[in-house]
Amino acid sequence: MKNVKGFTLIELLVVVFIIGILSAVSLPQYQRAVTKAKIAAMMPMLDAVIQGQQIYKVTWRRYADFDTQVGDSIPLDIKLPLDTNKYVLTCRYLPFNEFMQGLQEAGNTEEYNKWEGKQSAYKTGFCQLKLLVKEDGKNALGPILEYALPGMNSGLDYGGQSNAFSRMCLARKTSSVEQWACKSLTGASDHISQDSTNHWYYRFQ
Repeated sequence: MKNVKGFTLIELLVVVFIIGILSAVSLPQYQRAVTKAKIAAMMPMLDAVIQGQQIYKVTWRRYADFDTQVGDSIPLDIKLPLDTNKYVLTCRYLPFNEFMQGLQEAGNTEEYNKWEGKQSAYKTGFCQLKLLVKEDGKNALGPILEYALPGMNSGLDYGGQSNAFSRMCLARKTSSVEQWACKSLTGASDHISQDSTNHWYYRFQ
């Protein structure tokens, strides 16, 4: 009768150790690839939104302002595979007269005086497609694509005149994976700025 030899404990530990090393190396690469693919899939969707906005403006002489997160329907003649459990679509367009009226009603005299008579400098309008990610079993705001509306400035400097960036990728400051994905997609070497939601801005080159 032949003796059947199995693996020794040392051999099993070596195999487990090797598997652990391979997992540690491959998992971050996998996460990066998945995140980049998800953001890339959002790009044609936001392109369609911008085209829909252009058609909307021809009809109504202004861009549409809406937010799917608060239950608004999309007032654009487009069809999007927009799963509200995965995405939030926001378009912001505030004409100069409405902007000034809001400052006046809020009693913000300093900002009102700052912008009075500067209608030609005020051009803010943009759309954002935000990817929701799961954190601790709840939806959290992940990477964001932001495109400025034609002839408008992006939200980087809301109400400003110096940051007419047409396309941006926003990554959470706490996520190195999202930062890598935005850098890879945009070709940017570094971020431009940070907004109130702790996202870094990367400009498409």
